[in-house]
Amino acid sequence: MDNRTFAALKASIEKWERMIAGEPEGDCPLCEMFAKGRGVDQCKGCPVAERAGQIGCYNTPYYDVPELSDDERQDPAQYAAYIAAAQVELDFLRSLLPTA
Repeated sequence: MDNRTFAALKASIEKWERMIAGEPEGDCPLCEMFAKGRGVDQCKGCPVAERAGQIGCYNTPYYDVPELSDDERQDPAQYAAYIAAAQVELDFLRSLLPTA
């Protein structure tokens, strides 16, 4: 993994940490870097797409994270489900970090 990709992955991990902490979400640094082009070139080089074997974060925990309105965030059960799903996505992203 090159330095730019590593930095984008770390920034994406930090984004999900902020989301779990209840801070504003913002754009995904990996998507900003890799979600360009169409077809086979879309997401080319993204560590998420490489692990999942698909573009657009398909076959990852990303799509299990519900999008909540401000009102839904006030519901403890819905918010707890959101946090639990976001934690799974965060753990997935962390698993993409190079070892040693």
